[in-house]
Parts: sequence; structure tokens; C-alpha cells
Amino acid sequence: MENKQLNGIHVRITDSSSETEIMNGKIQSHVKDQIVVENSLDIKLDKSNKKTNINIHIKNDDYGEDVYSGIIKKIKDNFIIVKNVVFVKKTQGRADFRLKISIPVEIYYEYGKNKPLEQPIIGTIKDISVGGMMFTSNTELVKDFKFNVYIDTQNEILYITNIKIVRKMFDDVTKIFSYGCSFSSPSDKQNSDIRKFIFTSQTKETEDNGETENIKEEKTLEELEELEELEKTEGLEEITRLAKMAGIENIKNMEDIKKIAEMAGIEKPEEIEEIAKIVGIEK
Repeated sequence: MENKQLNGIHVRITDSSSETEIMNGKIQSHVKDQIVVENSLDIKLDKSNKKTNINIHIKNDDYGEDVYSGIIKKIKDNFIIVKNVVFVKKTQGRADFRLKISIPVEIYYEYGKNKPLEQPIIGTIKDISVGGMMFTSNTELVKDFKFNVYIDTQNEILYITNIKIVRKMFDDVTKIFSYGCSFSSPSDKQNSDIRKFIFTSQTKETEDNGETENIKEEKTLEELEELEELEKTEGLEEITRLAKMAGIENIKNMEDIKKIAEMAGIEKPEEIEEIAKIVGIEK
């Protein structure tokens, strides 16, 4: 097994031959090529699945999955022990660019039905692309559930229809479900509206970042000017102190400057000129 520690990671387990989902859960222990997974959903594990060859699916950053294979060694209560765990492949999800967002949403209608749901499904859209989206919710929904949704982007309302849940994960710490969804049979207008929203959001983000950089640059320039002024003030105070030590009450000319430089042990012409510049004496 590759050197990746899997403790605490949420997984989806399927039968390797039929891809039938066996369970969703969280890895509680990972030692060598064996893992222990706790079931996260309120379903009883089927003990007949013992010795079944399985695939272990873990969400990756490409909105796809890292897939491992293994064999169910034992099923006990709400846990399964999987042996011979081996990394198989990495899959990529949506090829389209995904825009990371955080937009509250309420789902009122199941796709294909005119009657609204008894209770709206409240969630948060976390990312969106032309091909699909991911949203989180406290409400548990079944895989393959289809729905329509209105998304308030502040600039306009996006209406997306025939959204299908293709992936479901559960975090047993936060008690929040994450749903990966695909847009089935999108219209040209829907694709165009989503692309426009993504483009507009990216442009705004770039402009905001540019303004932030300009503010940082302006602040840096101000800080440099303040530092230069401070150094000049401190330098003048030091020169005045050295002048008094040299018996000079008022610095009038370059002769006075040279006496001050001598008192300070300064011999380089450019450094002597710098002293003259600070007190405003022309060479």
C-alpha cells in the first residue's frame, strides 16, 4: 500500500464487481494494508458481504476519487475490517473549471414534479462548474435524487434544472452531508449563464486582488517614506550631538561638516557628503 495515512478519512465502499454501494464511513484505524471503517449512515451492515472484494473511494482535490481495492475480512456491529488494501487508481471528476463559492441555497422542487417539497432542503453550494456542483446540507438525501434550484448570485438569479446527486459523503463530526451533483441535459442557456457567472466572479476576484495589491504597495511606499524621514531625523540629532562635541554651535559650512566627520571617525567623501546633505549644506 502507498505511504498515505488514511486515519480519519471519509470513504465510500462499493462492491468491486457490481459497484453497488455497501457503506459510507470513516476510517478509524489504518495499520499496514489493513483498515477499520466505521459506518456513518443509519443502515445495518450486511454480514453476508464478508470476504467480498471491494473498492474504497476517497474524494480527491480534482473532484474525482482515489480508489483503493481490498477484501472485507470481518463485519462486527457497525464496523468492517478490510485487508489487502492497495491503491488502484486516481480518477478526475469534472473537467470543467470549478469555481469555489459559498452561496446559501434552498431547494423547493424535486425535478419533474410540480408540487413543492414538504420542507425545503437548506444547504450551501461550495463549488460550481458547467458540468455540476457540490453542496453541503444537514439533510440526508438519497443518491440519484434529482432537483431544481434557484441560485442567488447577488447580480442575478441562476436557475438550474435536472440536477442529479451522483456522490454522497457524511462527516460524522460536523454531522453534515456533502453531495456531488451533475447537471443532466443542460440547455445552452444554462451553460451560457453558468459560464458568465464564473467569468464575472473570476474577473471580480482578480480586480479585488489587484486593489488589495495596490493598497499594499501604497502602504509600503508610505512606510518607506516614513522610515526615510525617521532616519533623517535621527541622523540630524546625531550630527547635532557630534557638532557640540566638536565645539560647533551652528553648522555653517563644509569645514564644520568635516570637523563633525572627523569626530565621528568618518573619512569616506561620500559619507561626508551624506552628512552635509542631511543638514542642508551645499558642497
